[in-house]
Amino acid sequence: VMEHVEDDRRLLKECHRVLVPGGFLLLGIPHEGRVIGRILRRLHRKMYTEGEHVHFYTISGMQRAIAAQGFEDVTYAKFGFLFPQYHLHLALTWFPPTFALGHLMSQRLDAVADSLIFAARKPAARSRVATAETAASSAAHGAL
Repeated sequence: VMEHVEDDRRLLKECHRVLVPGGFLLLGIPHEGRVIGRILRRLHRKMYTEGEHVHFYTISGMQRAIAAQGFEDVTYAKFGFLFPQYHLHLALTWFPPTFALGHLMSQRLDAVADSLIFAARKPAARSRVATAETAASSAAHGAL
């Protein structure tokens, strides 16, 4: 839903807030920020101007947005493939051999991946004992 939300940074911040320390964020978005996504927006301008998606993400842009909210170990995977002509795209994705070929291409070429799936971890909370030990150790070294 991320691409539909006006304040996407606030949504990521809220996800970080409600996750338990060490918890994982899994996020799937359309890969519309690259070349083929831009071609699709031009070809199907009306669909995109009616407010369907308000954000168009690239891999690096989403990695930065997730990390900026305090998540760590941000990784992603690509899934599916895009073809700019809608009806041909449907035909290619419904035919198993061409879907498999398109998916293989999307794993090698970022520009043709249809969807992106991100995983990130909220840092584990440091225990109070570990924090106290670190503070005591720092104080002891400073006193020498």
